[in-house]
Amino acid sequence: FMAASEEAQRQSRRAPESEKMKTAFINSMCHEIRTPLNAIISSLSLAREHLHQPEKLAAYVEKMDTSCRHLLHLINDILEMSRLESGKFTFHLQEFDLKKCMEDITSVFHTISEKENKTFTVSFDIQDHVIVGDSFRLTQIVNNLLSNAFKFSREGDSISVSVKQFTSQKHSRFEFTVADTGA
Repeated sequence: FMAASEEAQRQSRRAPESEKMKTAFINSMCHEIRTPLNAIISSLSLAREHLHQPEKLAAYVEKMDTSCRHLLHLINDILEMSRLESGKFTFHLQEFDLKKCMEDITSVFHTISEKENKTFTVSFDIQDHVIVGDSFRLTQIVNNLLSNAFKFSREGDSISVSVKQFTSQKHSRFEFTVADTGA
């Protein structure tokens, strides 16, 4: 009887911590979901304005596709919330093209910069394009940083992204920089 009571006390002490983790996760995911949704909405609006310009229309559809795929990944992440709660968060390491991944991420922000009249630049100083890492987590982080940069900048401000590679003997390190002239 005493052991069951002690276990109940331990669980009641862990409950507020677990609830805080859930709340933080949900808040983070809501923030993450807004970025691709805003890109989809912006691209739809611009696509409607350019219905008779096939090249522009195709570019906007491609940006919507990229944003939709990112949104699907986010929703899948939400469905795996129990893994996060249990402390079993893992990285999914696989080969991916870093430059293509960054171009996909930033493409939706080019659309937003056009609409919001902001200057947006992306630069690369990398030798290795194909790397091993978690492209989805990288996408989440860069999307968060860019979303904040756009959110806290005004019309006419500048936002930039740069990726730089540092080579060592066995492994390369990469530096990702998001900078803006906003608040």
